Amino acid sequence: MKTLYFDLNCGASGDMILSSLIDIGFPVRYLEEQLAKLQIEQIHIGVQKVNRNGIMCTYITPEWQEAKHYRHLGEILDLIKKGNFSDQVFSRSERVLDRLATAEAQVHGIPKDHVHFHEIGAVDTIIDVLGVSLALEYLKIDKIKFSAITEGHGFIQTEHGTIPVPVPATAQMIQGYDVKFLDIDTEILTPTGAALLTALGEQVSGNFTGTICNVGYGCGTKVFQKYSNILRAMIFE
Repeated sequence: MKTLYFDLNCGASGDMILSSLIDIGFPVRYLEEQLAKLQIEQIHIGVQKVNRNGIMCTYITPEWQEAKHYRHLGEILDLIKKGNFSDQVFSRSERVLDRLATAEAQVHGIPKDHVHFHEIGAVDTIIDVLGVSLALEYLKIDKIKFSAITEGHGFIQTEHGTIPVPVPATAQMIQGYDVKFLDIDTEILTPTGAALLTALGEQVSGNFTGTICNVGYGCGTKVFQKYSNILRAMIFE
């Protein structure tokens, strides 16, 4: 049995999670071949190796040829369904997107089916969620575990204006989990990152055993002085 463990050193985002899985052995070429099944033109995943505090990490830059287009949850699921992915890939993607949409619906006080917003409709979110689901299948992961959640503080600017960190949708999804707030004056745990972790994984204290088969590091765009903005993924057998 393979267990994937995420060490949340400095938060997590969808692209950081996907980057860590690419670093651990998920082929980018295979990912692009699978993403080509979507009705989104010319998806390309740029990959770089970057140094974060002395640790070499994978950093991805997704690109595509589609004008800004917001989608409802149902539209996104139909888009993925038409790609004829495996039942497991579709089920995992659906669980993550449904959790994200549910959180946003609760925050905005509207029915889940009426959610129409940038976070779930953006192409990069679709790439992150579907990409992670494809990676989990490719790497034959049976279980997902993660450490204490880390988040920053303060306020960020969004399309809805200035909002507090954690942003409302993220705060909704991490209720009931152990959270450590770092001395970082910005968001480091995104809604997509929170949805992927809490929809697919289980939080643990670290008291589990196994043989480490592989280790990968993903990183985000932001660079901090006191903290390494990296996400470590480890596969245990």
